[in-house]
Amino acid sequence: MRLVLAAVFFALLLLEGTATAKSSVPAGDGELVAVRVEKGPKIDGTLDDPLWKLAKPLADFRQKEPEEGTPATERTEVRVLYDAHHIYFGVFCYDTNPKGIVATQLRRDLDMSLDDNFSVIIDPSGSHRNGYVFEINPLGQQLDGLVVEEQAPQFPNELADPSWDGLWYSAAKIGEQGWTATIAIPFSTLNFKTGSSAWEINFRRFIRRKNEEDLWRAYRRQAGLWRVSEAGELHGLSGIGSGRLLIIKPYLLGGYSRLTGEPGQFQHTGGVDIKYGIRSNLIANLTVNTDFADADVDQQQFNLTPFRLFFPEKRRFFLENSDVFTFYTWNQDLMFFSRLNLIGLRSPSSIKLGRGNRTQLRNAGLVPAGLQPQSVLGHVRHAFFESGQAPG
Repeated sequence: MRLVLAAVFFALLLLEGTATAKSSVPAGDGELVAVRVEKGPKIDGTLDDPLWKLAKPLADFRQKEPEEGTPATERTEVRVLYDAHHIYFGVFCYDTNPKGIVATQLRRDLDMSLDDNFSVIIDPSGSHRNGYVFEINPLGQQLDGLVVEEQAPQFPNELADPSWDGLWYSAAKIGEQGWTATIAIPFSTLNFKTGSSAWEINFRRFIRRKNEEDLWRAYRRQAGLWRVSEAGELHGLSGIGSGRLLIIKPYLLGGYSRLTGEPGQFQHTGGVDIKYGIRSNLIANLTVNTDFADADVDQQQFNLTPFRLFFPEKRRFFLENSDVFTFYTWNQDLMFFSRLNLIGLRSPSSIKLGRGNRTQLRNAGLVPAGLQPQSVLGHVRHAFFESGQAPG
């Protein structure tokens, strides 16, 4: 009798474990196929271009909030095309109540948490830990950023570090059945290895009036869009390259000052920032007399502690491919930090950059710069396991 009861109990446990395993398996096979076209579709915010019909729509979205794992209440379709120079996303966010769509923001890189929005994250290098995030609302406002080492956003409303700015094109339009969006991302904006046919990718839609967050993959509450290791795969890419990326941004400032009783004096300065793609996964950033005037102003803080304040880096030269140099020690201190004052001196002096260059080769970086005192920073990161990396 005891043997029979034990066998029945074991069978019940086995059935329960099987049911749990089945319920934990993400819906769909987690793969999406991009379709190649000779010429890209129109980026006008609609899916009227016949080219969009060539791609099979992806519509398997699940809720992260408020009902984890259940199907989304509103249908979302995503189509992916590409040509020799761009990857294209056609998004149809169906809505049973189009008048309830919330869209207020128009300025780039502003928080979209109060609007309906759609996001895509791409990991073209196959790191399973880093990714580019592109977000758009029904008015076409853009927000982009980076996910570094799968670090969760600092604030609940953020998806990624918004300091990074990439070149991409988008448009959106509200219609009778919901709202649509079209996105074009140049391959030169993404850092990837030529010949890679599979990218990590994920999609997220947020419905403001319902406070509903829908994702294709990583829809569990402990996960999210930033969980790159749980993203799906994009297949079908072939014959692509980042091209010869070349961005030159010179600047020239002039002025005239005159004090009472003294002769006037002309003031002038200038410099240039250059970003050059040597290869698809090798980018050089050069700067001479860098213009930091275009960086955001630091938020005013009052320090009532004996410790120094931490001001996040906002200068574009240091933000390009910053994930190569961003990793934390055992006590959550940054090993490399471009705004860190020199420690151990009686009169600490900030590191000043007059000229410099940075080179990133996928998971390696080198920064020889005109620093005071002279120094060279280097960092190499190697993937020992499929989803883990160790700094060296």
